[in-house]
Amino acid sequence: AEASPMPSSAAAVADFTSDNVLVASLASTSQPSAGGRWHHLIWRLLIEDLEDRFELAHCSTELLLLEASREESILDPMVTGGRQFSPSVRRLAVACISQVTIEQELPRATWFQAVAVLDAWLAARSPSAFDTSFLREMIAACTVVLRLVFKTSVDAAHNRFPGWVEIVSQVMQRFGYDLPSAPLHELHIMEQSLLLDLQWQVNMPTVESWISMLGARFGVITQDLYAEPLAEIAEEVCNLAKKLVMWKPADWQRRPRRLAGGLLGIGLVGASLLR
Repeated sequence: AEASPMPSSAAAVADFTSDNVLVASLASTSQPSAGGRWHHLIWRLLIEDLEDRFELAHCSTELLLLEASREESILDPMVTGGRQFSPSVRRLAVACISQVTIEQELPRATWFQAVAVLDAWLAARSPSAFDTSFLREMIAACTVVLRLVFKTSVDAAHNRFPGWVEIVSQVMQRFGYDLPSAPLHELHIMEQSLLLDLQWQVNMPTVESWISMLGARFGVITQDLYAEPLAEIAEEVCNLAKKLVMWKPADWQRRPRRLAGGLLGIGLVGASLLR
């Protein structure tokens, strides 16, 4: 299949609702096919009630529009000329982040968020931020990203660079790379560069967050009748999504909301929850 054209912010919801059957089935903006004034009024009341329940479940259409717009702004530099690590070095960086999140028992969402921040920063960063050809800089980048994502996701009073340097260094040593750590002042400079390059937007929409929102909308529509199988499907889909994200950074054809909707749709069809 050919890559879809770059979506505009105004058409973001229409774009991803056309991507697959699942998201189309979750759209709440369609109009009744027939009926008079009373049918239309009843329809609008039902839609408003549905939107209220989406709001309570933190998956409103307004939020989806906002996240789609943010995703577009993040993906643009990643597609239009940003420099990345070589595939082998990126895979090592992503594996390092994965191992750290497992050993530190961090939420799965932390891994998706950290990888999204790393990829977006590599695309948007200043050319002088660091040289992507050296493993030492990659290790420093992982340290900075993990600390920053952890700091923005939880109340971490003891979230200091020395602790993260030790954690990341130990993981890399087990991977067979015993390299000297970057000085603390370099890590602080790198962190400042990340925040400036990403304009302080470090809480990004990810495949995992889209799976969570779309799954929540499905739960609202079905009144949580399939909560247990939906949770199992979401777990399986997130595991598959993790493998795909490890393989390659996001692009327009594999943007997070499309990947999440497609995988979740396949999972629901496979479980006979969608036909």
